[in-house]
Parts: sequence; C-alpha cells; structure tokens
Amino acid sequence: MLGFEEWQWAVREDYPHHEPHKEWLIAVKEKNGVPLFDTLQPELRLTHLFSRKSADGRREFGMRCPMDAIAFHLFTSPGVSKGYGDLHSEVVKWLPRWMDHFQVEKLTNLELHYSNRITPETVGPFIRDGRIELASILTAFLALPGTHECLIPPYDCTATVLLREEPQMVLTLRIHGDTEVRPQPAVLVDFTVAFPETKGGLDTGNALLLLSNAHDAIQDRFELVFTDQVKNFFSKP
Repeated sequence: MLGFEEWQWAVREDYPHHEPHKEWLIAVKEKNGVPLFDTLQPELRLTHLFSRKSADGRREFGMRCPMDAIAFHLFTSPGVSKGYGDLHSEVVKWLPRWMDHFQVEKLTNLELHYSNRITPETVGPFIRDGRIELASILTAFLALPGTHECLIPPYDCTATVLLREEPQMVLTLRIHGDTEVRPQPAVLVDFTVAFPETKGGLDTGNALLLLSNAHDAIQDRFELVFTDQVKNFFSKP
C-alpha cells in the first residue's frame, strides 16, 4: 500500500496496536472441467488492523486498512457507555487524513454495520434451559408455519429493503446463530445500511452526512425489531 509506513506512524498515538492479517488467495484454473493445480499462483492479501485498548486490555476502537479502503470499528460490551457519537468522532478525525494521505479524491462505497450479540452475558434473564427466548427478544423472522417446540440452531434469516432511491440507500437485517461466539447460546442481530451507488463519488462532508442518515435508519429499525421487554432490560443501569 502506497505510503503505508508513514500512515502506520501517523496513527500510532491513537491506535498503538498493529495486527497485520495475511490471507492467501488461490485462483484455480480449469481445463475441460478438471482443475489444473500445477498452474496455481497464490496471491497474498494483507489487511492492517490498528486498535486502541482500555486499561484492562479490552479492544475499544479499531481501524482496518485493506487495499483501497478503510473501516472503523467500535467494540462495546455490557456496562460500556460508548455509542455512535464516539465512532463518528473517530471518522471525523481520521477519514479526511486517510483520504489526503493516500490521495483518495472521492469515496465510491459507504456502509454502516451494527452487530448485536444476544448471549447469556447480554440477555441473561431471557435464557431458559440453555435456550434463548427469541420470541421475548425479537419481532422479526419468528413466524414459521407448522407445529414445533422452538427454533434451534442453525438459525439464519436475512432480508434486504430499499429505503430510498436517491441516493440509493439499502438496509439489510440478518438474524443468525453463531457457534463461534462465546458464551453460548449466541444469536447475532446485524443491521447494515449501504449506499451502493454514489454517483460521482463522495467527499468527506457528504460521507459523514450519509453515515448519520444510516445511523438514524438503523436506530429506527432497532426499535421495531427488538421487543419493548428486552429494550427495557437494555436500558437498565
């Protein structure tokens, strides 16, 4: 990545922890439907993750820099009073610097993603006999025809809606079980708002405005997808 060493030093004070992630990509060529393994030419894709951690070692903020892109991460947990305002401040500070450093004139894609973990740690009172009482937590994707005891893993439902035409604004809701998350049982509720078609590209000001629009859309949908019962639980100190 052009100028990466300088960028690493530029972010070091705010993001002192650097974790490069290596990913090998292999393109398999075929001849008459048969893979030709002797033509393999693996490609190394390197993604740089910078992070800032709390005094107890918990990751608080992250900045991911794959080729030609930047992503900001806010990590929260029960009892942590951080939200979109904190993430927005990081974007306001570092997005213009990233664009200037790597000579990015316009942004072509923009996305805001919220991932909510439904686990014994986050919704303990809604766990019964080792199962999550989804009907007490969620209002979406629960009406399944037929007679059964309850929903069990694997569980994966996705819906995408067009919120508006210009600029095109798309919201995707995904509710799915995740066996990798601890503690178990675990269900992830993901909200993603994307702007797939930004005619002429976006400067920093327009990008920040659309991010705020995306946050408002996710917040509105959050209020509809989660039940009043669990929202009252979330709001308790």
